[in-house]
Amino acid sequence: DEIVRAVEMIAPGFGGINLEDISAPKCFEIERRLRESLDIPVFHDDQHGTAIVVLAALRNALRVVDKWLEQVRIVVSGGGAAGSAIVTLLLAAGAKDVVVYDREGLLSSDDDSLTGAKRELAERTNPRKVRGDLADGLQGADVFIGVSAPNLLKAEWIRDNMAEDPIVFALANPDPEIDPAEAAQYAKVVASGRSDYPNQINNVLAFPGVFRGLLDAHAEDVSIEMLIRAADAIAAVVKDEEINPSYIIPSVFHPDVADTVAVAIAGEGKTPDEATAALSNRQKEIVAGIDDLLGGAACGRGEPLPHRLRLPHRGGVVLDRRAVVAADEGEAHRRGGVLPERIGGGDEVVQALAHLQSVHREHPGVHPGAGEAVPGGVGLGLLVLMVREAQV
Repeated sequence: DEIVRAVEMIAPGFGGINLEDISAPKCFEIERRLRESLDIPVFHDDQHGTAIVVLAALRNALRVVDKWLEQVRIVVSGGGAAGSAIVTLLLAAGAKDVVVYDREGLLSSDDDSLTGAKRELAERTNPRKVRGDLADGLQGADVFIGVSAPNLLKAEWIRDNMAEDPIVFALANPDPEIDPAEAAQYAKVVASGRSDYPNQINNVLAFPGVFRGLLDAHAEDVSIEMLIRAADAIAAVVKDEEINPSYIIPSVFHPDVADTVAVAIAGEGKTPDEATAALSNRQKEIVAGIDDLLGGAACGRGEPLPHRLRLPHRGGVVLDRRAVVAADEGEAHRRGGVLPERIGGGDEVVQALAHLQSVHREHPGVHPGAGEAVPGGVGLGLLVLMVREAQV
């Protein structure tokens, strides 16, 4: 209750909430309640970030072995936060045969001892009702995905139990379910969470681009379709001619990943005018007011921005300048000050600001409303503006 209440109190100042390091099953309840009560995206990186990158890597690994997601048998070791999210995303992406192994053994809907989250997970998986231990679950399996504990997977199970050209993702950190070098003796494709081996599956590949895309799209929630698009975008960064057993996922330092994911999440590609046309009437008024502020004659002469601008819409919102220093014509503004602790003024204001930041990032130097170049390379300057409710 305290976590939920704390997040609800700070939420008005943010465009999205990322949950981190909350264990299952508490994370499921916290995320569910926050998604119900907030009108901004709530994203649990340990769950959804991991699931996105796993699906991306699996897409390309299956291309290496010439198999299809809808046809392979997948064993997920670990039914906690990450494991549950991985299962959910795999099923949504088209997987048909997923079996989960946890402390209780192989989860199956005909096991009356299962309760809560484990029962719900069992109801959605294991269509063949396989029972037993991990070795039993691996009989005929094409893919092993481990998000559980070290040293659970034996090399001989990969060799003797799994199907031809097996795929092994041993993602437990810092010690994986099997040493990647040992797994590579028998698996066609091996990935881990470690940076000292090929194919590092790291949720940092998803997080920055996902949130940028959510903010650009003015999203109020995170849909399963967005997560799948993000995974496909990450997979697509690895070009056809580059894919091989040792390169199924881009490096965390790849310069194209974040932008590619953001575009996939937000469905960008619109011109500034097209993006502005999708805003509500109130947002358009806010955009027009900021547009005048940034594109006015004072900016063109390299003079300081006006100290205050009252935007013309119901309720009245005031933009206060915070140490914005105008440079000479042809140079960008130097932005002083720091981000405000809180951005108020209601969701419409926050979304309009996010829209302008998005337009400027995709179309530098463009006047968002009219599509004209901003005189003097003014830039956006919104990072140092604070919006607050004001009485008209």
